[in-house]
Amino acid sequence: MSELGLSDRVHLSGRFLPQPEVLERVSSASVGVICNLPEERNQTAIPTKLFEYARLGVPIATADLLAIREHFSADEVRFFRAGSADDLADALREIASSPEAAQARADAARQRYESYAWPVSARRYVELLDRLDPGS
Repeated sequence: MSELGLSDRVHLSGRFLPQPEVLERVSSASVGVICNLPEERNQTAIPTKLFEYARLGVPIATADLLAIREHFSADEVRFFRAGSADDLADALREIASSPEAAQARADAARQRYESYAWPVSARRYVELLDRLDPGS
C-alpha cells in the first residue's frame, strides 16, 4: 500500500475476519460500493452486500443493474453506469461532497431493506403458499 500512498488509509489484516467484525468495520464506512459488471448473470442477481450496506445504514453506490433497480430506487442508492470507472468516480465524489443527501438515501435504503428482511419475507412466502393451496 505504501507504493500507492495509501498506508495511512488502508489496512490489510492478512487474515480472514469473523463476520461480526466485518460488519462492525463496514458500519463505519463512508460508502459501500457494488461495482458488478453488466454481465448477464449480474442482471438478475442481488448482491448480499447490498442488503448488508442498507441494513447498516451505509450510503450505497451501486452499478445500475436490472435486479438492483427493481429492488431499490435512486432515492435509496446512488446508481452509476455499470462498468464505467468514470461514473463510479462521479458517484463517489457526489457522496463525499453531499454527506447529508447520501445519509438520507442510506436511511431510505434501510427502510426499504426492512421490507425484504427475513421475518417479512417469510410471512409473505407462507401467505403465497396458502393462496396457492388453500386446502392445506
